[in-house]
Amino acid sequence: TSGARVEADGKDLFMQLMYLVRCKEEMELDATEMIAAADALWREHDFATTSNIFGLGPADFCSVSDGDWVVLIMGIMIMEFNQLLFPRRWPLQWGLREAFTYFRTHAFKGPPYDEEYKFHDSFYLVTHIAFAVSAYSAIKTNAKDIPWLFDYNRRSCLYWVKLASR
Repeated sequence: TSGARVEADGKDLFMQLMYLVRCKEEMELDATEMIAAADALWREHDFATTSNIFGLGPADFCSVSDGDWVVLIMGIMIMEFNQLLFPRRWPLQWGLREAFTYFRTHAFKGPPYDEEYKFHDSFYLVTHIAFAVSAYSAIKTNAKDIPWLFDYNRRSCLYWVKLASR
């Protein structure tokens, strides 16, 4: 690579600002300028249409690879969290509820490990789903509430432990 700096596009810059304003708000630091920049991007790119933020909508979820879902679910989590910190400032038309509904029917690749990393991608995604469900462990998560998630994690972890003990 040339080492030249690449400017972030509107979506990427907006999501970076969403993460940073969340951090600043949690640390009680002034985020006024970042919030103003995010507001300008919100208007400029019509992010009131949630699909414009993420480049897709719930009808497209089935076309997203497990590897790409990791970044997508982190973005959705950031936006949902900011709904709590900045009520009605950047409202969403859809979010975690629609993602979780989709995941109930999604086929995650189970063990064994494969050369195309499909199991790795699925396992990594499932860990992020667990983080999202528990709000990064802020909310106690019960296996009875999402048995498919706990079952997948148990089977996958058992596979990793057996693999490591060889």
